[in-house]
Amino acid sequence: MISARSLILAGAGVGVLLGISSGVAFGGTAYNGALVFGPLGAFIGWLISRSGKTESESSLGAMSGSLNSSEDTADLAKKAQSGKSLGLGDVFRSVLILLASAWNFHIEILRLMRLLPYFKEMPWLFLIVLGVGTLVFPPFFGVYFFCYLGAAHFGIAADHDFIAQIEK
Repeated sequence: MISARSLILAGAGVGVLLGISSGVAFGGTAYNGALVFGPLGAFIGWLISRSGKTESESSLGAMSGSLNSSEDTADLAKKAQSGKSLGLGDVFRSVLILLASAWNFHIEILRLMRLLPYFKEMPWLFLIVLGVGTLVFPPFFGVYFFCYLGAAHFGIAADHDFIAQIEK
């Protein structure tokens, strides 16, 4: 289980980033956007830590990766129980897990809509999704790009249905 503290910090960081970008995009202030989305992201990070598993494991379908069995998370849990402080690397890994979970959620939606086989045949369709999403909601470009980077860290490939394998 990932430490609640690092997931809360990671969620707050992602929330502040989303809040700043959405506040500027919609004519509001970046400060107000960060005030709204920062605590919301921290709350979501806390909820994920309380569930005992990541969003990728509990989302719309059964995933092939199990986070609880990985050695890295066992080390994180031991650090958290022993009272040692978690480093910046642990927080960064939590952010990557959150972003990869969002990517997996996106892939599961494509699977439910029965569009995933087309995306497997023509991966350039992801660029179309990026373009259309950016036209509708400009901060979507940054969010989608960072979710892709988080998923790429855990290895995405067409033979695994573009699902990020959140275990290392």
